[in-house]
Parts: sequence; structure tokens; C-alpha cells
Amino acid sequence: MSGTFLVHNIDYYKQQIYISDPENLASTRSFLVLMMSSCPFHIGPFLA
Repeated sequence: MSGTFLVHNIDYYKQQIYISDPENLASTRSFLVLMMSSCPFHIGPFLA
């Protein structure tokens, strides 16, 4: 499973990563959130 994500911002204070999903793949988003679950950073809201 793969997809293209664009990182818009990394907020080190809030430990959030703000990304967009140009291909709008819900399954890839779910996989990314699961993959990041063991990381100290969290996925912020997906940007348009």
C-alpha cells in the first residue's frame, strides 16, 4: 500500500504533522494513522 502525501507543517511543540492527501485515498490515510501510532508525533487534520 502506498500513496503520496505532502507535508505542510511539523509542529514540534504540539507534536503534530500536518499533511495533505492529493490522491484522496481513505485507505492510505488509515494506514498512515496506524503506522504513526507508535510515533511521538500525531497526524493533525488532513489539509485540502
